[in-house]
Amino acid sequence: MNNIDLDEDDIQGTATGVMSLITGIISLIFAVVAILTIFISLCCPVIGSIIPGLGTIFSIISIILAATCLKSISQERTTKDAKSLALTGLILGIISLCISGPILLWNIYVTSSIVASSTVANAANKKLLQERKIILKQKPIKIKSAKLAKAFNKNMAKAETNYTNKLVSVSGIVGSIDKNFDDSYVIEFKIDKKFDTKVKAVFKDDKGISDLSKGDTVTIVGICEGFTYEGVELTDCKIVSEEKVPEETETDPEETEPEEAAEPEETN
Repeated sequence: MNNIDLDEDDIQGTATGVMSLITGIISLIFAVVAILTIFISLCCPVIGSIIPGLGTIFSIISIILAATCLKSISQERTTKDAKSLALTGLILGIISLCISGPILLWNIYVTSSIVASSTVANAANKKLLQERKIILKQKPIKIKSAKLAKAFNKNMAKAETNYTNKLVSVSGIVGSIDKNFDDSYVIEFKIDKKFDTKVKAVFKDDKGISDLSKGDTVTIVGICEGFTYEGVELTDCKIVSEEKVPEETETDPEETEPEEAAEPEETN
């Protein structure tokens, strides 16, 4: 009966050692792959945390199984044939845990940092949108485009205080109409060359712009963003009035016949 019990314990211990070895190998594979996921974690920490997480789990399982097998050996319940298997699984489990564990902790740190930064950014954007909605409800400051350019050109600090982050209604002549890479449209007012400062109005789409032409007189309402590297910039713009430039009628010189000179009167 004792021999039967010993055989069963021996089989159980050997099986535990084999399982420890298998899980140790699996954990080591995940640990090696986890090294490669360090680069993945930089662009996608959530996905990058899965593989080192699995490596950590399998390494812990391998260590537990190896410890169980070695405990059985110390109690002389199993033969020492399973010892090499258990020790190998234990070593592999520890190695993979030393690799996967720090990578997992790093990915968790990166993920939490990104989530925290995203939360702060979303809160800031939400606050900014609320502030812009309040600005858009204000009564606009009416000013000519040339005068606005002159104000920033003459005293930028004073102009920033008077117009930046405020709703302005700017009237002037369309100098150019351009399209940006993000599909937004920009109207640049025609300003005298003596002013280096430009005045530009940015539109999210071409609504109201498609009918405009260079030389038209327009009044645009938008939020003044102050002076940028391209000049004074208005955003969240809309056209409130426009006056088309009169079309010039061309005359074909060939159709215009010169008047015949009057014949001189005969004198007797």
